Formats: sequence, structure tokens, C-alpha cells
Amino acid sequence: MPELTENDYRGLINEYVYSQLKDCKANIIKAPKVIHDSVHGTNIFYPHEITLLDLPIIQRLRRISQTDVASYVFPAGNHNRFEHTIGVTAIAGQMVDAIFLKHRDCLKQDKSFIFNNCRVAAILHDCGHGPFSHLSEHVYEKSFESIRQKNPILSGASAHEILSYYIATSEPLKEFNERIIKGIYEIEIDLDFIGEMIVGYIDKSQKSTYAYAIEIINGAFDADKLDYILRDSHSTGIRMALDLPRLMYTLDVIKDLDGLIRLAIDISGVSALEEIVFNKMMLTSALYHHHKVRAAGCILKDVFRFSDKFHLPVDYLNYTDDQVLNLDNVNEVIKSHLLMLKNRNVPKRAFCFSSRTLKRVSDLKNIMSALEDEDTRKAIIENIALYIEDNLNKKISKWHIWIDSPKTPKFKEATTCIIKSEGTEKNYLLLREVFPTDDWARAFSENKWQGFVYTLPEYCEEVSIASKYVFEQVFEIEFNELSNRLCKIR
Repeated sequence: MPELTENDYRGLINEYVYSQLKDCKANIIKAPKVIHDSVHGTNIFYPHEITLLDLPIIQRLRRISQTDVASYVFPAGNHNRFEHTIGVTAIAGQMVDAIFLKHRDCLKQDKSFIFNNCRVAAILHDCGHGPFSHLSEHVYEKSFESIRQKNPILSGASAHEILSYYIATSEPLKEFNERIIKGIYEIEIDLDFIGEMIVGYIDKSQKSTYAYAIEIINGAFDADKLDYILRDSHSTGIRMALDLPRLMYTLDVIKDLDGLIRLAIDISGVSALEEIVFNKMMLTSALYHHHKVRAAGCILKDVFRFSDKFHLPVDYLNYTDDQVLNLDNVNEVIKSHLLMLKNRNVPKRAFCFSSRTLKRVSDLKNIMSALEDEDTRKAIIENIALYIEDNLNKKISKWHIWIDSPKTPKFKEATTCIIKSEGTEKNYLLLREVFPTDDWARAFSENKWQGFVYTLPEYCEEVSIASKYVFEQVFEIEFNELSNRLCKIR
């Protein structure tokens, strides 16, 4: 993808938001409305929030899957980003209520401003997602590397958060905010502040007293994480426990060593934080890294990478899941891939690379690092296809071989979760000091992480043989027999 400047993205996003709003007649709502949710029950939404939810840039989230292609394996896991947005908004409001119930006097802030801005940030936080959520984001995420380096506000943000930030701070949306939200509803919404919330940027010089509000939207145990853990487990049928009422009861704020008013948990609520970390690990293993979910994702990433419909990250904003599955005027390879997805003809495992399949465990890190490069993956796939043709007397298209090396999950909770603990030197602890988060993350990487080479069922044996040979030659390593047996190949 071509590299664009921040001004380029600003211009493209302004055009996108303008195109979405120009023919949109704002729905002026006269009274609060009730929205019933399968996870959080009955929730009240205020008139200005309903007006924002009704905008096309938010309504498109109804047609974007929350868990990309997980429904191909977990049939009930077909919940969407709009449902998630409703849940995050409800939880964000509850978190603000819980904090001000304890600290109304010492915060000395206008609760209504914090409450309204946190909930609007929750409504807008995912508006930058492309079709199939993180699957499409994985394809274009590196497009923002130079922008992250130049703009400190965006330095720690993911690709979809950056797009959401640009949308939230776009000129057309600011004009809509002045005209409708402030002009008609008389609600004070600061879209620049909301943009910082979405990307998790804390301006230490200007907003040190608002750091906790930013962490409600993008932090170690933010409203986003609390909702997706509950929603993803509920919808897919993976049983998990998360005591949300207990978390709310023990929610707190504390001034850290930098003078920031940070989001914290009383030490009596540590068990709720432990549940968050444990559930995140379990969902990663059982759902997000499920080998069939990853296999279906490989097909879809090919569609995004090699279709001429997607050149820039902004292009993804013009598509939803259903539109991608029904792309027209595409080449034969993309057409066959889309047909595979529609009919759920998911590729099979042919070869496994993990700590368990290598004779020298230390070699795994080099493999994972090398496979982050798309050109390296392409070269290995071409070598596998070439080996099969030269040595196994069979011709297999490179389009029917996929390599998947998922990223290891990041558990920033260990270093950023603040636990209020009076009597300690700082009056607070980090989660890693009371719970072995680092050890858990290391154990996950060493024992549960797996990468695979996938292919069509009829080619599994040939691809298995070729993959073992090519991987061993390219990386100068040696695999044991589990590399085949874990894929049910003799």
C-alpha cells in the first residue's frame, strides 16, 4: 500500500465522513430511549446519543462482525460491532457513575461532562473498523507506521483506532457536533478530547486530571475489554466468569508518581482483574486462535490483499462483511476464495510449527519474527509449491497454500493495571506485583501458541512433506514427528 501523510489521511477521512453525512437527516430525539441488550440487559440512552447512533458511520457497524470469521466455527458467534458499541457505552457510563459516587468532592470536575464525553467516545470508538473487524485491520495495519512515529498522539494506537480518531476529529463531524449536539441538545462534547480517549493518549501537561476518563475508554481494564470478554464468551458459548458488579464496586482513582489521576481498583477487587486476564487468555486460545477460525481468516486475508478493491486503509470504510462476500468484477482466484467462504470449505492443517514440534524450542522465535514479513511468507509458499511439483509429481497452486503465524497476545494489564493499596510506598501496586501475569503470558507462548500451514483437504499429505522440508532448509532447524501428527497426518 502507498505511504500517505497525516494530512492525506485527514483529507480522505473528511471526504468519507462528508459523504456519509451529506444526505443524512439528523434524527432529533425528544426523550431518552431504552435499548435491551442480551449481555447487559436494559439500558437507557439519551437523545443526543441516539442521534449519534443513528448516523451512517455507526449504523454500518451492524454489518461488521465482532469476531471476524468465528461464526464459521462457533455458529452463534455472529454478534456485530454495533451490539458491542451499545455494551461499551453502557459500561463506560457505569464506570463514571461508580467513580463519582466515591470521589465527587475530591475530583472537583463536572460529572456530566465526563459522563457525556466517555459515552460518546464509546459510541465512536469502533467507527474506524473495516469489514470483518481485525481481519481486515491485519492487512493494512503497517500503513500507519510512519504516522505513529511522527505523531505522539497516535504512537500507541492500533490501525482501526487511528481511523476512528480521524473520523471523530474530522471537520464534518465537528460541524455536526456544533450544529446538532451543542446547538439543539445543548450537550458539551469535545471531539478532540474524545479522539484522545479512543487512541488512549494522555496529555500529561493539559489533561493530567482526566487520565482516568481516557483509561475508561482505552486502558488496562477499559469498558471495551469488559464488554468484548463478556459478549464474545456469551455469544460463542464459551463459559467464562467475570464479576462486573464487584469490579464496579471496587473501582477507584489514584494519583500516580507522574501526577496523573489514574483509573485504579481497590485491592479487595483484585480477583476481578485476575478474571479479566484469565478470560483474555482463554478466549485467545479457544476462540481467536482456534485453528479453523484462523484457516477461514487466511482465505479472507487473501481477498483483501489481492483484490483491486482495497488499496488504502480508508477504502475498507466503504465496505461491510456482506459486501465483501458479494464482491463482483474480481479475478478467478478471489472468486473461488469467496465461494469457499460462502460454502464454508475451510482449509485443513497440513503442518504445525510450535514449541512442541521443534527439536530446539529457541528456534521458534526466529520463525515467528521472519513470518511477520509478507514477502517471506510468499517466498516460502512458492518454495513449498515448487518442491511438490519437482519431488512429489503433483502441481498445487500457491493460492491453495496458506501460512498462518498469529501474533502472541499482549497483556499490558501486568504493567498498567493500578491496584490501590494503602500502606505501600506509592499507595498503589501494579497487577504483576500481586498476580503472576508475566508467568502466565510466557506459559501461553511456550505451550499454547501454534502456527500452521494450511491447504485444501486433498493436498494435505504433499503439503505436509514439502512444508517440513522447506521450513527446515530456510530456517536451518529440525522438526519432530508432532509437526505432522498434530495435523492428523500420518
